[in-house]
Amino acid sequence: MERRLLRLLSLSVFIIGSALIYSNTGGPTNTDATGSPFDSNQNACTQCHTTYGLNSGSGSVSLTTPASYYPGESYSITVNVSQSTPVPAKYGFQAVPLRDNNAAGGTITTGSGQGSWASSGRSYVQHNSTTNTSGSWTFTWNAPSFSDTVVFYASGLAANGANGNANDYTYTTTSTILPIQPITFTTDSVSTTCFEGCDGEASVTVSGGGIAPYSYLWSTNDTTTSISGLCAGTYTVTITDDEGHEEEAEINVDEPTAIQAQFTTLPSSCAFGNGEISVIAIGGAGGYTYQWNDTANTTDSLIQQAGIGWFTVTITDTAGCSVIDSAEILFSSSGLNGIVESNSENCDLGNGSTRIQMIAGNQPYSYSWSSGASSSINQNLASGTHTVTVTDGIGCVETFMIVVEDQVMIVDDSLSIAKPTRCFNGGDGSINITTKNSEGPITYKWSHDTLANSSSYSNLNAGQYLVTISDSAGCALVDTFNVNQPDSVYVQTLIDSANDGFCDGAISATMFGGTPAYTYSWPHDNAITSANALDLCAGTYLITATDDTGCLFLINAEVPVKLGVNTLDPSQSFDIYPNPAVNHLNIVAKSSATYEARITNMAGQVVLSESGMDSKRLDITNFAKGVYQVSIETGKGVTRKTFIVDK
Repeated sequence: MERRLLRLLSLSVFIIGSALIYSNTGGPTNTDATGSPFDSNQNACTQCHTTYGLNSGSGSVSLTTPASYYPGESYSITVNVSQSTPVPAKYGFQAVPLRDNNAAGGTITTGSGQGSWASSGRSYVQHNSTTNTSGSWTFTWNAPSFSDTVVFYASGLAANGANGNANDYTYTTTSTILPIQPITFTTDSVSTTCFEGCDGEASVTVSGGGIAPYSYLWSTNDTTTSISGLCAGTYTVTITDDEGHEEEAEINVDEPTAIQAQFTTLPSSCAFGNGEISVIAIGGAGGYTYQWNDTANTTDSLIQQAGIGWFTVTITDTAGCSVIDSAEILFSSSGLNGIVESNSENCDLGNGSTRIQMIAGNQPYSYSWSSGASSSINQNLASGTHTVTVTDGIGCVETFMIVVEDQVMIVDDSLSIAKPTRCFNGGDGSINITTKNSEGPITYKWSHDTLANSSSYSNLNAGQYLVTISDSAGCALVDTFNVNQPDSVYVQTLIDSANDGFCDGAISATMFGGTPAYTYSWPHDNAITSANALDLCAGTYLITATDDTGCLFLINAEVPVKLGVNTLDPSQSFDIYPNPAVNHLNIVAKSSATYEARITNMAGQVVLSESGMDSKRLDITNFAKGVYQVSIETGKGVTRKTFIVDK
C-alpha cells in the first residue's frame, strides 16, 4: 500500500491558466480559455477581450510550481497576474494540468476566490465572481498516481474595470513538472517454526524510485530493513526517501497449523487395567513422535492394558514443535466377580447362611455384609435379600446380592397318598407320605401307633390318622390323613315259597353299596350266575354277591314251605346288613314283632343271643373273621341267614 504525503509547495507547474475578467461579470464561462490544446484557438481570453493581442501588454502571468512531483502527493500552486501600465483595476485567471498525452494531469482543490469545473476528466480552476485586485491565487494540485510529465496551462487577465471587454490585456504561460519515480520494493517473510511461536522474520528491499538514501520505520518501531523474533501476524514498514516521500509495505508472517491430538479411549475395569487409549495427531509439520507419562514411558500412539485415570502425551513434529494433551480412561466396571451361594432358612429358625467365593480381583479381599459380618461366610440369617460389599487389594469395590430362601417343610400332597380300604370295613387301607423342603433324616410319629417311625403305613381300617413329622433342621409339622372306605354293601332278597312237596320256590337278590357292577353265585348250583334262582325247594340257600372290587357279601335266604294256601308269615321275614360285616350287624325286621336273634358260628356254637323288636344293631366287634349264621325266632317259626365277618 502506498501512502502519499501532502506537501504544500510553491510549484511552477505546466499550468494552463487564463485570467478572465469580464467587466461587471461573475467570472469566465466553463470553457477552456487557458491556451491548452483544448482551447479552441489557443488564444486564451482574447477571444472575448479583443482590444489587444495575446501577451501584448507590459504585464505577465506566472505559475509557482515544483520542478518535479511524487505520484499521488499534493502540492500548493500559486498564480500571479501583473501589469505595470496601465495599472489594472482587477484581475482574473484560468488553469488546467495535462499529462504529456493531454489526459488529465491530476485534480484541483480550490482556494479562496476560486471556482472549479471538469470536462472529460480534466480538472479546471479559475477565479470566481469575487473581485481580485492583487492578481494572486493559491490552490492545491493533487498529483496523479502515475509517473508522467505534467504541463500546467494558465491564462491571466488584467482588466481596466470599465465594465466592458475593451482595453483589457490577456497573458498565457505554461509550466512543466517532471515525475519522480515512486519507490519500489520487494518484501519477504519467514514463518514461525511452530504454532504460536515467535521466531518469524520480515524484511523489505528497495529496488528503485524515490531519492536515496532511504529510512525505514516498522510497526514494531524497528528501523532496519529486516526484523526477526516475530510472532504470526501482519507487520507494516514505512519507507521514506531522502526528500520525505513515503511508501508503506504490509508483510504477513505466517505460522503452521497447531498440532492437535484426537483421542480414542476404551474404558477399563478397576481391577485389571484393561482399557486402551490411542491418539492421532494432525497439524504441524507431520512426522510425529509420542511420549506418554505412563509407567512404561510408551512412545507409540497406542497404550493398551491401561487402568482408569488421565494419561498425558507429548506430541512432537519434525520441526521440533510439541503439544501436550491429556485424555481420560473411564471406569467400565469394578472387574470383581464372585460365586455366591446360600442355604435356606428353615422354618423361620434364623439358620440361613450365605457364602461368596471371589474368582476375579486382586487379593486380599475384605467383606462387609449388610448383616454386619466381615468374612466370606455369613451365618444365622433370616430369609430375604442380603448384600456383601467386597473390596480387593487395590481398592476396587463391588456389591453382590444374595437371596436366602425361607424353606418350610411341607407334605407334598401331589405325592402323598391315603389309599382307601378295598371293601367296606376292610383293613387293607394304607398311607404313604412324601415331604418337600425337608432336611433329612425325617422322623414320623403316628397317633395310633407311637412305636411306628415310617413314612408309610399299611393294613389300616377306614378312619382318621394323625402323624407328627420332624426333620433334622428342627422343622416339625402335624398332618391328618383320612383312610376312606367304599359304601357298605347289603343284599335285599325277594322270596317265593315252595309248595309243599314241590321245588317251585324262587329267590331274587339285589346288591346295594360297594362298587358296581355286581356278580352273583349260588353255591347250591354253580350254573346260576344271575341274581335270580328259580325252581327251588323249601330250604335255606347261600347267595354270594361280589362287587366290582371283589368285595363279598354272603346272605342266606330261606325258601319256606307253603302250608296249604297260606303265605309265609311276615313276622318271620327279615334282612341283615352289612354283609360282610366288621364290627356291627344290623337286623331289619319286615314287621313289628318280638323276636329272638341268635348268632352261631360254623361250629354251631351260639356266640350272641339278643331279643328285640323291629330293627336292631348287634355289636360283633369281638367276632373272629369267618362265616356266621343268624336265626330269627318268632312265635310263628324260625328264619335263618348267613353272614361273613371280614376283618
